[in-house]
Amino acid sequence: MLKARGFSLSTKFILFAVVLELILICGGLYTAYSYLSNQRISLAKTMLLAQVDLLTKQLELEKNEAPLFHFSELELSNLYSFQIIDESGRVYYDSIVPKRVQRQLVGPHPLLDLAKYSGQNRAIQEFNAPQTNELFFGAFRRSLGQYYVLGAVSHAAVEFDVLKILEKFLVLSILFSGMSFLSIVLFSIRMIRPIRRLTDAARKLSDGNFNVEIVPEGSDEIGVLSHSFAIMAGRVQDLLREEIQKIRIEKEVSSVADIQKTLLPDDSIETERFQLEGYYKSATETGGDYWGYFETPRYLVTYVADATGHGLPSAMLTSAARGCFSSIHRFAVENPQLALMPSQLLRLANEAVLDSAQKELNMTMFVTVYDFELKVMHYANAAHYPAWIIRMIEGLPKIQTLQGAGPRLGENQVFESPEDQSVEFGENDVLFLYTDGVLDCTDQQEAAFGKANLKQTVLQSMTDGQNLKGVRDRLAQTLENFIEGKQLDDDITFAFMKRKAPPTSP
Repeated sequence: MLKARGFSLSTKFILFAVVLELILICGGLYTAYSYLSNQRISLAKTMLLAQVDLLTKQLELEKNEAPLFHFSELELSNLYSFQIIDESGRVYYDSIVPKRVQRQLVGPHPLLDLAKYSGQNRAIQEFNAPQTNELFFGAFRRSLGQYYVLGAVSHAAVEFDVLKILEKFLVLSILFSGMSFLSIVLFSIRMIRPIRRLTDAARKLSDGNFNVEIVPEGSDEIGVLSHSFAIMAGRVQDLLREEIQKIRIEKEVSSVADIQKTLLPDDSIETERFQLEGYYKSATETGGDYWGYFETPRYLVTYVADATGHGLPSAMLTSAARGCFSSIHRFAVENPQLALMPSQLLRLANEAVLDSAQKELNMTMFVTVYDFELKVMHYANAAHYPAWIIRMIEGLPKIQTLQGAGPRLGENQVFESPEDQSVEFGENDVLFLYTDGVLDCTDQQEAAFGKANLKQTVLQSMTDGQNLKGVRDRLAQTLENFIEGKQLDDDITFAFMKRKAPPTSP
């Protein structure tokens, strides 16, 4: 038996129920008294004024028979007293002593004085009796120019009426409390017993013993709880095994994420011939975006790719594409006479993606090949967003979009290579590569960043004279501010490239 401070759980439950009932009864009596008192006083005033109005109308109907009035047919409440008195203080009607009429008042009459000097023809006032100082509610109305119809009821009479109602309420409350107390005792005994068994079972679970047998009793909530507890005990073991498996998978995903980071180039790359500034942020632990480059004595190859979706499968696909370009790089270094063209690179990348994903996933890619000897940039597009070349014209940056389109990588065994296109690329020109995550990232209101914001940010940075790293950092910060900590829907990747002037001979 569970005990605390000498009381069992069932005893404490019963004591709590008793105290709660007493509080409810006392609170109910107080609330009922306050409500009934206010309502009864308001009703008494309303009825008092209504009956004064009724007497006034009867008085005005019988004005030809004045000074004798006949009110025997009127149904007036016994709680109230009514009088009809003229200006001189002569009483013409008294509901308490109907026979004492045509008498002159002796002594003060507080309600008549209120009616005379209030300046109102009809009102309700509170007043105290001259001798007993008892509180009354009084109503008056002036009629026919010389008569005052007066009505009064004592505050004590109204309160007594309220107390009689509360007395009945108290009897019913005590009767109900006794019945509910008996029900609580029986219910607590029936409820606490299976709870104790559940408590013992829970203690065993906390000690690591999952072989707990609980026989449910009944089909009520306690029986359902017992049945659910038995199921939970078995489920805990399954959850522990699943958690171990989840931890193992998370470690593997973390390892893949670490490997993927090593495959990406450094954020800032600067050589004697070119400068690269890149940015990458994945929507999940692993991403499907990728950008990279490789250099040969004659060529600088830059590319950006976006695998469908994101997560582990997309990350594996980008790794396959990265491995393909690494192989091409080694082959090109060993064969410097080899001419590199973007369409050929896309064709080889298509084979790598197709072998890896078997058409389950595909990839978009934009490839540029800058020829240092001819000072010309060749490019080809495999269904990716077109790259930009930003040129400084008369001191202002202008964007040239590198149009061109081809099929996605990994869609078909026979790859219809897009045509290679060429464009001049000077020393002050900047190449900008990006993925759709830059344009499609959304803020807290689900509004997309869009191409207009992208153009404004890049052009303003270059107008302000920012170097290439400053342009990269401003765009990255602008995107961070726009997202405001929101979970990314897609990976964000972009890169800037600028070539340097060859060193002058001494």
